[in-house]
Amino acid sequence: MLSGHPAYISKSLPTVALRENPNLIVLDGDAEKASEAFWKISNLENPPERFLIHRKTAQSARQKVQKLTQALDEALEYVFLLLIETYIAYDI
Repeated sequence: MLSGHPAYISKSLPTVALRENPNLIVLDGDAEKASEAFWKISNLENPPERFLIHRKTAQSARQKVQKLTQALDEALEYVFLLLIETYIAYDI
């Protein structure tokens, strides 16, 4: 049997933990309302690529955007510093 790729079998991944212990999955909310929402969205002329159905997903999405923004800012700062060093090194 082939072993899985390390990026997908790491014990630190939530998906791995859930596969190993499905009892950790907490389903809350109204399944009927959720299915109605999915049905309505699927029938839109231009449905969104992503749909935040759970009340906690907006908070998670905002946290992800904040982390990505911070990473981008740090990367741009690093690139800017490299450009300045290049200009100074080559007396441009």
